[in-house]
Amino acid sequence: MSGHGRITALICGLGAAGACAGDSAPGQSGETEPTVDRVGDPTDGTDGSDGSDGSDGSDGSDGSDGTVESIAIGGSWSDDLGMFHLIGDTDWEAFIYSEAPFRWAVRSYDNALGAAVLEGDADNPVGGGAFARMEWAFDGEGDPWVCPVVLDAPTLEDAEAAGPADPTDPTTGGCDGQPWLALHPDEPFALWGGWSAGGLHHGITEQTWMAAADGVPLQAWTVESWSNDDRAVFLRNSFDNATDPGDFSRVDWTDDGEALFVCFTRTDATNLDDALATARSDDSDLVTGCNDTAWLPVEPADWLWLSGVYTDIAGGTHRISPYTWNWDLGSAVSTFDISRFDNESGVVIALNASDNPSNAGLWSRFDWMRDADATRYCHTTIDAASEQDAEDTAPADRGDLAAGCGGGPWIDLTP
Repeated sequence: MSGHGRITALICGLGAAGACAGDSAPGQSGETEPTVDRVGDPTDGTDGSDGSDGSDGSDGSDGSDGTVESIAIGGSWSDDLGMFHLIGDTDWEAFIYSEAPFRWAVRSYDNALGAAVLEGDADNPVGGGAFARMEWAFDGEGDPWVCPVVLDAPTLEDAEAAGPADPTDPTTGGCDGQPWLALHPDEPFALWGGWSAGGLHHGITEQTWMAAADGVPLQAWTVESWSNDDRAVFLRNSFDNATDPGDFSRVDWTDDGEALFVCFTRTDATNLDDALATARSDDSDLVTGCNDTAWLPVEPADWLWLSGVYTDIAGGTHRISPYTWNWDLGSAVSTFDISRFDNESGVVIALNASDNPSNAGLWSRFDWMRDADATRYCHTTIDAASEQDAEDTAPADRGDLAAGCGGGPWIDLTP
């Protein structure tokens, strides 16, 4: 599969529905960009076959005085699929929110051609351990565009030989039949992350806002738009929320130089325009300036990034928060009280509730992961005698989706 297609598949698999539907990325205007002119013609003998691609060790040297020219696309960016890119002379990283990142070592680059050859980390969600070729170009206004020509080349030479992409009209094609990706100076959502506020834990990305507390049902919102300059975010309330389901909300944030504060300024707007038109809460009065009440202080907190509501292939419903994993099969309900989770390794350790239909009072280990196709989990053990025994249980085999879960398949979770 092409690089662009694989990245698109990964984003869609991670739930970035707006990107899959062709919408512009959060915080971006979606305006048509001008046509790109790229320096150099890959067919004129400067395609790197003569060693000018940096494979001779020059790594982008202009050859004039032996100095090495930094990669022209270096910096921190976001693209139109909602991915963030951290690009340097030796490393290139791309990630979306809390999901597993792509990491590559830059093996060579050529600014005249607008191309880099990368070696993928073994743990990359797509093309782990393989080689990649990225191409870039700048439009008339100096704004960059990028095309992942290939992400899964088996050898360095295969990656070097891939492409080139066609930058003639990046808005409509040229990247394996797909538009190039416009890169925008990275300004991540200031509230992104895990937080504690108002007695709830909150998990916030550029697309979703979720909140939960021990014994409190998961609340969820879809992020419609946000502005770091205005310190405001506009949300669509989930239809399952207990308060103002399906309505729109405005949330403001501020700081006093020492701490961060939020205010749910409005939660019952009938449409997005009404929420956008709602006046900002008074952040000069943190005691009564939030609808005559105090602004809520916010502190960093852990958040289980698997949190959400899913269905499985058997029709069961999974409601997952940092506190509980509730599994409703219709005929029976099982609850698992989470004692520990690790987002990096994709592990949840939980105590089976005392009224579960089976293995009540014992311990469970869940392994979970996201890849280009789906969110998946394995109930690795359900009957461990202790929390430590559950932690010590051998992890499910992430490399074998068909039989890596105790001899059976990993289970897809559909949002």
